[in-house]
Amino acid sequence: MPTQSATLNMSRTVVFAPFTSAESSPNPKLADFLQGIKRNPYQAKRGANSFLMTGTTGSAISAGGIGALYVGAINGRSTASGSGSGAWINFNVPFKGAVETSCYGPDILSPGQGPGNIGRVALVGTWINARQKLLGWTYRGELSSLEANAPDGQTGYFRSFRAQRADEKRANYTYLHSVDGGYVVGNYTTLGGPIGLGLNSGPGAGTFVYDPRTQTQRNATYTNKRYEYHSLFGIWHNQDGSYTVSGGGSTQGMANAYGWLAKQHTDLATGLPKDAAFGRGMFADLDPLRPSAA
Repeated sequence: MPTQSATLNMSRTVVFAPFTSAESSPNPKLADFLQGIKRNPYQAKRGANSFLMTGTTGSAISAGGIGALYVGAINGRSTASGSGSGAWINFNVPFKGAVETSCYGPDILSPGQGPGNIGRVALVGTWINARQKLLGWTYRGELSSLEANAPDGQTGYFRSFRAQRADEKRANYTYLHSVDGGYVVGNYTTLGGPIGLGLNSGPGAGTFVYDPRTQTQRNATYTNKRYEYHSLFGIWHNQDGSYTVSGGGSTQGMANAYGWLAKQHTDLATGLPKDAAFGRGMFADLDPLRPSAA
């Protein structure tokens, strides 16, 4: 099939920036991040511009970040909790020794008494422990349980996850990117920092689908063996029960990307060499219950 391209019309684009929580992270000089979004069906049915967005107040890749959720309309207004006319919730994972929390992807499970009439949610992200290992986490429970003033008796459950590499050793860096329909997609890598976070490639890196209910991990591989390095960043549960994932693949490793950047002595605006470690985008259908290939 020939490659198809489209031109985006940006003339009517409205940008709201920065769009952040008013909460201060332990290191307020670090940038904030928005990393995931889901349409809120419990207000959108009435024509409301309502979404659940996930991100980080502070750093998403180093100590000092805290998880951030936004529920409401995306607009240019603001409240005491931050940008937009909706509500922000900041939270930390409850694990011993946690020094950073980042929230990547959301799924809305039921209506309820939380902001935006949302009840139970599924959330995924990363956290950093006292030994500077970056691990994944999952949450399944009431949205309102994440609020600082949540009443007693409400439920929510956090679980930590550390991916297993192809050699059956545990990964140093585990990224849980997206959740939908009960399944999570992510990556593990031996390299941390912004390059490891953005590319999830390099020696010992891999891609997987994770089922929090059974705590099982299935590695995903490309049938095209040219793509030695690959990533999974998004997952959608389709109406027919199938799943679609998005990510990318590359034939070149991390060392090539570092070498190319060092030669340029400039920013990324000049463009990367064809199929460098940033790779090529990919959509694929898969069955998370079986060994999968993209």
